[in-house]
Amino acid sequence: MAVDAYRRSLKTRDRAEAVTKAHTLIADYQRQFAALRDQHRPQFTRLTPKLMAYLLDQIKHTLLQGDDVMRPLGEVSYVGVYSGEVRSTSDTLNNAERLQVLSRELRVLQAQGDFELTVNLLDWLLSRIGLPPANWQLHPSYLSQAGRAMAATFQAVADRASGDLIDTPPAPPLYAPEAVTESPQTPKAPAKTLRDAVPHWKRLTNAKDNAIQRMDRALDLWEDAVGALSLDQITREIGGEFVLYLLDDDREFGRKTAANHASNINALTNVAVKQGLMSANPLDLKFTIDDSAKRVPWTREELVKLHAQPVRGEQPTEADPADADLLISMLLWSGARISEIAGLRVQDVEERDGILAAYIRRATTKNDQSVRWLPIASALREKVQAHCDRRKDDGSTALFPSFHRRAGTSAGDMAGRWFRLHREALGLPSGHLNGSHKWRHTVRTKLAGEGLGEALLDAVTGHLATGGSAGRKSYTHADQFPLAKVLEAVERLAWPWPAPRTS
Repeated sequence: MAVDAYRRSLKTRDRAEAVTKAHTLIADYQRQFAALRDQHRPQFTRLTPKLMAYLLDQIKHTLLQGDDVMRPLGEVSYVGVYSGEVRSTSDTLNNAERLQVLSRELRVLQAQGDFELTVNLLDWLLSRIGLPPANWQLHPSYLSQAGRAMAATFQAVADRASGDLIDTPPAPPLYAPEAVTESPQTPKAPAKTLRDAVPHWKRLTNAKDNAIQRMDRALDLWEDAVGALSLDQITREIGGEFVLYLLDDDREFGRKTAANHASNINALTNVAVKQGLMSANPLDLKFTIDDSAKRVPWTREELVKLHAQPVRGEQPTEADPADADLLISMLLWSGARISEIAGLRVQDVEERDGILAAYIRRATTKNDQSVRWLPIASALREKVQAHCDRRKDDGSTALFPSFHRRAGTSAGDMAGRWFRLHREALGLPSGHLNGSHKWRHTVRTKLAGEGLGEALLDAVTGHLATGGSAGRKSYTHADQFPLAKVLEAVERLAWPWPAPRTS
């Protein structure tokens, strides 16, 4: 089949867009195959009150019976608890004293919510009756009960060593599973997850590539936070766990972005309900977005720190200094999004009507209205051209290849991580309000001060018109402004950086 036929099947004539769409399809199929593989992996044991009662009785019996077996041999059971304190005093403590110290340690661990030893014992007991491990994090009350039972039983072992007459309880009756096992001829259908609702969501919303990417990102965060749960395992408490994960200080985004991710998951859950995949949406993912703090332009002092000297030396995230230096220079002279600049390819930079310009394509930007040709300011023209030539010589297709090193992470995200660490090194303010988006505020504010109209500002920065008259929103096509006119606006920035070369 002709190459054009393949592109036609992807509904595009553009080779780059065809490659992007093809890789998206490949990723979708890989996820489907991964889901099929997961169906044949052991599932977590489903915990029930009956099974939990059996495990609690078995904890008491097993620990005390183990002590019965070992005591005639002159040994004692430590149930895997060995502390630095006990080791350092082993020569001065007898068995009874050592067991009392260990018993106190177990009680402290249980009180602090450290259930690692408890989980190990519980999963071992499950394995003895032929069951896989349980997901104990989803059942904190059961885990607390088991932790108390384990601490209390080991206290009984310690009391025995001190002379108390404590009997070993009889073994509980053999556990009989409550669920009826289906015959091999009628295999159980795999449990559906939120990912099974994605195809329905795509059809119902007519989702575009950008929306699909955002949904994929939200699902990745969901599974990082709570796991690939089946739809019947999703509860209000699980939603609360996801919200806390999104708002954790370790996340590299603010509350507004967290709210967007939560909104995507909520929308997907509503689609699952509408399509009959689940009976109701139990999630409550709402939280307050504090918008009292606003993003403001860079101050003059901050701009001097960022641009008075070129980026040199070893960089965070293994970024190439030349890539990093040109990246922030282009942000300064364009007000573009960091994803738009970091995602540029060598072939995206070319002469158009005698003007060197960079093509901001749909795969790297926020919406269709942001697709545009961005003229390169005269102060950067030589620097950009030299960088393109260098990358061509290297055989690189990416203009900033050091931001394309990690599979599954976009160039924009990698560039954002580098800039966050670069800011810290320069002593600039931290937090998401002081990220790369400040260049957009800085550029737009400066050009507005030069008296440029809103439509021309949109043409430079790629903003979507959301206010003003119907004509402004519907009939003024900022992306169709003459390139020379947009270049005139960019030159009005007149930044003193990079400093002109002296001969």
